[in-house]
Amino acid sequence: MGTPVTWLHEHVAGLRRGAEGWEEFVVAPDPDVPVGRIAMTRATDAGEIALDLDREARTLVLTVPGGTRATVVLPQEPGTAAPQELGPGEHLLRW
Repeated sequence: MGTPVTWLHEHVAGLRRGAEGWEEFVVAPDPDVPVGRIAMTRATDAGEIALDLDREARTLVLTVPGGTRATVVLPQEPGTAAPQELGPGEHLLRW
């Protein structure tokens, strides 16, 4: 992947792999990025990660593949974001 794609994944969508690869991953969108919505998928050995982040509606739909887990940190007021641990399945989060 090139630098623009990496920036989209890591800052706009906030998707980053964990220390051991994609068995655990983080979704922490950068609150200072002025992009209203992004939907993307990422193929992994465990299956497909899918996310649809809508900053205007303040929602995240996240699909976590079987055998993996996600840590999600959603945009909040500065200093108030608390990580959420999510297991496999489809999740709808609001903030």
